[in-house]
Amino acid sequence: MASRLVSRFVRGQNQSRLAERCIPLFTSDYFHLCRRLDMWSNARCRVLPQIRGVCTTPPEPLRILFEDNHLLVVSKPAGLSSQPGDKGDNRGSNSLDLAKKYLCEKRKKDTAYVGLVHRLDRNVSGVLVFAKTSKAAARLSQSFRDRRTQKLYIAAVNCKDLFEVENRLLQGGGVRVDSKCILLHHNVDPASSPKPSRTQCFDVVPEGQGVYRGSLQSAKLLVSPLAVCSSSSIAYLKLELLTGRKHQIRAQLAYCGLPISGDCLYGHPGPLSSDRALGLHAYSIAFPHPTTKEWVRFSVELPRTLSWKLLLGKSSEESTRTLEKLEELMNDIPHHLNEI
Repeated sequence: MASRLVSRFVRGQNQSRLAERCIPLFTSDYFHLCRRLDMWSNARCRVLPQIRGVCTTPPEPLRILFEDNHLLVVSKPAGLSSQPGDKGDNRGSNSLDLAKKYLCEKRKKDTAYVGLVHRLDRNVSGVLVFAKTSKAAARLSQSFRDRRTQKLYIAAVNCKDLFEVENRLLQGGGVRVDSKCILLHHNVDPASSPKPSRTQCFDVVPEGQGVYRGSLQSAKLLVSPLAVCSSSSIAYLKLELLTGRKHQIRAQLAYCGLPISGDCLYGHPGPLSSDRALGLHAYSIAFPHPTTKEWVRFSVELPRTLSWKLLLGKSSEESTRTLEKLEELMNDIPHHLNEI
C-alpha cells in the first residue's frame, strides 16, 4: 500500500518541487519510507524497489536523520565518541563503528565503507555526517577544508543577563559585527601542555598578541546571545563555527569568562548530571551535496536529556517555555559569514 502511495506521489514530480514537499518526512520516524526515495537520480525521482530480508534497524543509540546513496546523517547523543580511539571505549561503542555495523547488516556484507568527514566531542550532542563512498568523502572533506559549510551550535553558559554576556565577549577580544552578533578571533595553540587527565586542554592567544609560534591556529567563532533563564542563571548562545579547531568553542568561550555549563576541563565547577553531557549541541549543518552540488541542510532538536532539562529551567513548565523560545530563535538561520 505504501509503495503505491509513494509511487503515485512521486510520479511526474521534479526534484526541487519534491524536495520542498518532502522536508517534513526527513526524520527518523519516517526513515523507512524516505530511504526508498532516491532524490538525486537523473532529472526525476524514482521509487527504489523494496529489498526483502535486509536489516534496517537504526544503529542505537544513533538516530538516523537522512540517508541516500552518498550520505548518512545521524543525531549523536552526548557520551558517545565520534570515532575509535578514546580510552575506555569498547570495540563498536563509537559512532563510526555503529554506522559501519548498520550498513553491513543492511547490505548483508562483512565490510562497508564509512567516511568520517567531521567530528563532535564525546560529551557534545548533535548532527554528525558520514560519507558512504570514498568519492563522497573526498568531496565533503574538500568542502570542509574550503570552509564551504555552515555549522551551527547552541551553548548554555552561566550568566545572569545578556548584557553581561556581551560585555565578557567584548572584553575577551570580540568584535561586534552587527546588533546581534559578536565575532571572536583568537589563536588556538594545539601544542599546549595537556592536563593530568587524558583529555588535552588548549590555550587561547588573542589575535595580534603574544609571540608567534608555528603551532598557533587561527580560530573564528560568531556568537549571538539568544536568551536567559532567570531561575537557573543560564544564558543561551547561538554559535556559528567559522573554523574547525579542536575544542575551539569550549576554549574560546572559557577565555572570555563564559565556560560551557558542565565543562570541567575549561573551568566550569562540575558536571551537570551523571551523563556528564556538556551544555553544547550541534543543531544544524549545511554543505554542498557531494554529487548534486546543491546546498543541503540537516538539523536536530535539542536533546531531552537530564542535563538539558536542568539547563532549561527548574520547573517542567519553565523548561517547556524556555525550550519553545529557544527552538523559535534557533530556526532563524543566519547568513553564511565565512568571508569574515
